[in-house]
Amino acid sequence: MKFTWGRPTQRVVWPLALSVACLFATPPASADAASISGPRKVVPGRMVSFQVSGARPGAEIRVQLGPTRNRGGNCCGIPVRTPFQVDPSGVGRLTFRWPSGYHRCSGIRNCRRVRWERRMRADVLACIDDGNAGCVTTVVSVR
Repeated sequence: MKFTWGRPTQRVVWPLALSVACLFATPPASADAASISGPRKVVPGRMVSFQVSGARPGAEIRVQLGPTRNRGGNCCGIPVRTPFQVDPSGVGRLTFRWPSGYHRCSGIRNCRRVRWERRMRADVLACIDDGNAGCVTTVVSVR
């Protein structure tokens, strides 16, 4: 589903608020079984692939990226635009181009695009929508 309401900054804040809610959600038993794997290093502008295993077949996975140093806050991040599907074997293959930057917000109307810093650590948060609010996270280093 694509949200098109509001100002451009509201379109940025909505996915950020959703990802923060996922961070603080208590993972259900099914999320405990899920895991994410992928590269340890990423390069902005290049394709990356992660794999989520242990999810319910047919579930949808939404991905949010953000600086590790801001984990738990609600200032920074960027959603990956495409939701991914879990295949019949319970594996979700997440392939996308790593963005050149992320959104840093200090209020609903004060957002700006910031480039990833070299050697910055970033969280890859994959929220699995299978009827439970479960997310899995891995950390990568930006080259």
